[in-house]
Amino acid sequence: TGKNLENIDVSIIVPLFHGTGYVDGILHMAKKNAEVAERIKIELIFVNDSPDDVLEYSETWNMDFPVIVVSNKENLGIQRARLCGVDHSHGSFLLFLDQDDVIFEDTVNRLYDIAQNTDIAVSDWSVEIPRKYEITTVDRLAHTEKFSINRLSYRGNIIGPPCHCLIRRDCLPVCWKNRIMKINGADDYLLWMGMLAEGRRFSRCKGILYIHKYHETSFSNDELNLLRSEDEAFKLAADEYQISSFWQWIHARSVRQGIRLIENARTKKSLLLKWILMLLYPERLPLYIMNKSGKMLSEKKKEHENRWLLKEPNE
Repeated sequence: TGKNLENIDVSIIVPLFHGTGYVDGILHMAKKNAEVAERIKIELIFVNDSPDDVLEYSETWNMDFPVIVVSNKENLGIQRARLCGVDHSHGSFLLFLDQDDVIFEDTVNRLYDIAQNTDIAVSDWSVEIPRKYEITTVDRLAHTEKFSINRLSYRGNIIGPPCHCLIRRDCLPVCWKNRIMKINGADDYLLWMGMLAEGRRFSRCKGILYIHKYHETSFSNDELNLLRSEDEAFKLAADEYQISSFWQWIHARSVRQGIRLIENARTKKSLLLKWILMLLYPERLPLYIMNKSGKMLSEKKKEHENRWLLKEPNE
């Protein structure tokens, strides 16, 4: 990149899979964050994980911060692509951003302030879910005081993707770095399990600073695949950190109930059967209620979101 790579504060790591079309938008978001957080030295790292796509550093990007492009010779999957980005990064803190998601112009600045006195700074976030005729936007609050291995054992990934978290570099857990998952999609669950097992501190940065977008082609939209990936992640964490047999049993029941609920929804079985399954496997009932009670964004937040999203990348 030709830029100074010393004393980097925050590394933004973005794996790309057939995602070269997102590059301009990501550059725009990183540039806005660098302008708002003038005191914070940022670098941006693209990890191109689709060998059939060509992505090279371009002088036309003309950024005031280092931009690094790493091209994998083979498709490594999301976890290994993120780790590849870590290997090429220089920052004291890491922000893992997905190619099609959105951070606001003050995201890095606000997370960085909170992260100074903790291991992982976590913001509130939003999820965009495509419906038949519209996109539903649901707020997710980061209840960091409720983060525990036990809760993650029976409720799955309640923390969310790492894109709304600023992580201290030396806090990356051993299991996430050394145990590579075979089923793509839930390496973030393994990441959180490891951090909680190693006693890392989570602190909340109030306010929505990130928007996660579901697409028909995304791994996160394939619920059954994601559930199986989470199951693999849990078993890797349980093996690494010797999670008690009781919580392993609870997790196994939760996975079985989740699979049956998904299969029931896909085959459009009766609502009565759905509730019978809930009664047979009550461990996930609180999560079901929480998901159903999600609130739409306020009009004020929608205006803020639209104002940001409608900006052209070259502004």
